[in-house]
Amino acid sequence: MNVPEKHRELAHAEIEGAVIQWFGENTEKWHKREYGQVWAEDRTYRIDPLCEYVISRIPEHNREAYVHFHNGGEVEFMHGGRWVAATVSTSFDEHSITYRPKPKTVKRWQWLVDGGIEKGIFVTGRHLSEGESYRLAATVLRKIPETEKEFPV
Repeated sequence: MNVPEKHRELAHAEIEGAVIQWFGENTEKWHKREYGQVWAEDRTYRIDPLCEYVISRIPEHNREAYVHFHNGGEVEFMHGGRWVAATVSTSFDEHSITYRPKPKTVKRWQWLVDGGIEKGIFVTGRHLSEGESYRLAATVLRKIPETEKEFPV
């Protein structure tokens, strides 16, 4: 098979078991490359970040955080005595650093009906629907002043 020089490293990883993806310019999504498919010189390829080939190379204590991050979750790591958010450039293969999924924060929302706060409705973890307006609840016992910002969905 004729593989362009710039894709050879990925081709070798594919032989070793990596799942290769290519980026569709029209769809703006990553697609799985079928084994044996022609390698296009002008196409962008990558190793699927969630394939077993990659995950098996991440230190075991960081695998859960790595998968969580690549599934769209927030991840943080200890740096200088405090937790710092991981970014796209974060390398999870460092053995001396421990990553964790960011603890979930609970937000309470008030549901706004016809411009006013619906009495007694405080929504925690409720799916926010299009066309409805919400605002963060300061406390369950106090009505939020009308001047505070609303969050239309």
